[in-house]
Amino acid sequence: MIICLIPCRIIFEFITARLRIDASDLFAVMVLYIIALFAYFLYELLTTRKVRNLLKAAPGLLILAGLNIALIGGLSGISHVVLNQTIAVEDISYVRFVENATDEDNYYIGTGNSKDYFVSRVGEIRLSSDEIKGLVAEQLNDTLNTLKTGRYNTLSNQRLTQTVAIHTDGRTMYRRIFASTKNCQQLAAELKENEAYRKIYQELPNLDEIPATINLQNGPVLSNEELQELYECLRAEIKDIPFEEWYQAVTELDYSYYDVVDIMHLTFAEGSTEYTMELPVGHPLSETLKLYVSKVNAIEETRPEAILKNLDKIVNTESSVDLDIYFYPEVNSDEPFMSGNYIINELADYDETQLTAKTNKLIDQIPELVQALEESGAREFNPEGPFIKVILWTEAYDEKADGYVYNTYYGFFPMNVQELPTVFAEQMAAY
Repeated sequence: MIICLIPCRIIFEFITARLRIDASDLFAVMVLYIIALFAYFLYELLTTRKVRNLLKAAPGLLILAGLNIALIGGLSGISHVVLNQTIAVEDISYVRFVENATDEDNYYIGTGNSKDYFVSRVGEIRLSSDEIKGLVAEQLNDTLNTLKTGRYNTLSNQRLTQTVAIHTDGRTMYRRIFASTKNCQQLAAELKENEAYRKIYQELPNLDEIPATINLQNGPVLSNEELQELYECLRAEIKDIPFEEWYQAVTELDYSYYDVVDIMHLTFAEGSTEYTMELPVGHPLSETLKLYVSKVNAIEETRPEAILKNLDKIVNTESSVDLDIYFYPEVNSDEPFMSGNYIINELADYDETQLTAKTNKLIDQIPELVQALEESGAREFNPEGPFIKVILWTEAYDEKADGYVYNTYYGFFPMNVQELPTVFAEQMAAY
């Protein structure tokens, strides 16, 4: 029966998501049931040690099939009830926003037992205004309609999901709801009126009072002193920006991952509890972003244009060279965020047929790219954009170390995407 749980889950997910099962999934379900059948008879053979008992055990398959049908049917029935369980605003006493778990004492994120700093603190705040209860009821009904029409897989990648505890007279329902950017804006406008919420999001812990570990998710390795300086700059700046902007920047971080320049991870302990904060580095934190860029660009040995100048030497040493370019448009402009990945060179033991004519054209325009990057470096960096981020990855085999050596080079350049050489700009526009 344990093996049967896997195909039962697959079938249940296709039923609830209103999806048509394709040939590969159908094959996987059949294989899993065959394995379950084999395990069933093997267990019978090992325990009785008599082949003739296998026929006597065959009727037990009917019971097993019945249990599978009952499990899938029962779960589908429960799902149907939940999807049709709407709630009126007047029936809600108050709501609380909690982590994506049904146990309010289990706000775990990532791995280990770290609790999300913001969620663990706001999770106990009771929100009872008619406006917030109305927004939650509206989002819940919208989510239920989305799930009923089988659009979950599409919208789950386009919207933020939040878990809300809905308290009525005598009971509490935990529901995961979709929230669009507009929903978050409306919610933030209401939450700013709650002083406790504002303090949690805009008055971050002082590093003098808590020993904390700080890391950057996407950038180069900065010293502890530089990371602390960056955090203190962010901590001071968020007090001066509108609550709504900062709240959205934090809550939509997973959804708008590519729009931020980097993510600062801060971990600290209070008593026996470890907390983790994920803080965006980018708009609307202009001063923090400016400081971050100055720190990254000050590391001369990681400046990508200097490495690109010597690209021929890197290629001749049979290195793998991968170039990523990200374009951040001017804030509030109509230009979209853009990115491009360019394979400049691959290791000798890779399939050489992957080295296309476009790759050769990229190499031909590297000198032009280097010149554009150097010319932009003379301008003052404007955190409001436009600017590009360049990441250069190299991989080469080191005979002395008997292994591969990896290096990453970063740089920020105040320039527009149209200033890039044609082949680079065209590929970014095509994404």
